[in-house]
Amino acid sequence: MSMKRLRWIIPVVLLIVIIAVAAFILSRGTVGYCIVADNSSRIIVMDNSPVVLSNRTFDKNALYKYDTGDKLLILHSAVRESFPGGTDVYFCMKIDEGSAKDIPEDVFLSLYELGWLSEGYLEAIDIIPPEIKKDTSPDEPVSYDAPSYAFTAQYVRTDVMGDAGDFPSVIVLNTFDELNAYIEDNRELFDLESEFIDAVARYDEEYFLRQNIVLIRLEEGSGSIRHELTDVRRNDLGRWQLSLDRVTPEVQTADMAQWHIILEVQMGKVIDADDAISLVFDSYTPVSFSYGPYTMTLNIPEGWEFEEVIDDYRQGIHFRPKDETDGWVALYYYRGFGVCGTGLESRELKLTNGFKGSAGYYDGNSVWSFITIDTADYYVFLNEGADWLSNYEDEVFGIVASVDHKMVPTCVAPD
Repeated sequence: MSMKRLRWIIPVVLLIVIIAVAAFILSRGTVGYCIVADNSSRIIVMDNSPVVLSNRTFDKNALYKYDTGDKLLILHSAVRESFPGGTDVYFCMKIDEGSAKDIPEDVFLSLYELGWLSEGYLEAIDIIPPEIKKDTSPDEPVSYDAPSYAFTAQYVRTDVMGDAGDFPSVIVLNTFDELNAYIEDNRELFDLESEFIDAVARYDEEYFLRQNIVLIRLEEGSGSIRHELTDVRRNDLGRWQLSLDRVTPEVQTADMAQWHIILEVQMGKVIDADDAISLVFDSYTPVSFSYGPYTMTLNIPEGWEFEEVIDDYRQGIHFRPKDETDGWVALYYYRGFGVCGTGLESRELKLTNGFKGSAGYYDGNSVWSFITIDTADYYVFLNEGADWLSNYEDEVFGIVASVDHKMVPTCVAPD
């Protein structure tokens, strides 16, 4: 074949491929309303069914600019068979303003039942979850605990280079201009250049039309201490409560550290600059030990002491409040552990981390004697003369529920 023929055949082939790809994509153009899920995923409603969007555009933040109720045009791949469904998005554009009222209530309820939306999310758009819908007389209104709000958070170390005033502190930024002013006013006070400016880069003028950001500023005596925002809710008195885990390792560096936590509440500008806001800290130290095929980790709260225990038949950690001097509660790898059925009542125990087990109570005692974990053979919690346990049962169950275990890789020698 001559070079002359190749010069025109190759462009024609490329043109045909481009047209085929464009036709394939355009055949899957869809218009629908957007829903922002608790984990920040963007979902589009197609034919009254939710479909989770995966960003395949050139802009990694392309989907974050859209809010619940926005009417979108998307070009996408085939919808994957699941519930909710999923699809890859190659192009996305907002074509009209909208609100949650434009989306069928059943769509929100189905996402709530699957865990994509929180109770607080539904409350904010005036939808009552089915489990608390019930017939009541005028004298007995429906009541339930204040729900938490869906949120996302970024954690940025911003060490101080001057006098930053009191810590902790909370600042609400409602506009793009307020964000820019905050950066300019604090450039010489905090180290904002390393990560903070990159972290807030996607908060543009369009974002602030619907949402704001809340800055939580913290200071720690060690850069080893980390934080996790776990809950955002407003109590019956209208005060906001922002709950944070404060993770303090056993071995810490000696450096001071300051942090900015950037909080987005997904239902919009629900936290106002004039609102009363409380920070609620839950401080703990993660402690771990390895034995058998597992590494076990549990969280010891601030104000508690713990010790490692090793002998011929068990290894683990026992712990108690620092104010108590008699008895321990312990987590052991215990070879040959067994129980007697005489006077023993076993109660099923479901831990918040998904583990299941059973708690053993002897002779009608209201305080348990041992707790076993179904998925971790030979591991057991024991009440070792902890007469104080009845006064700290909630805290101890919190420690039990914090247990995490990982398999230790084993090497098998070749034959």
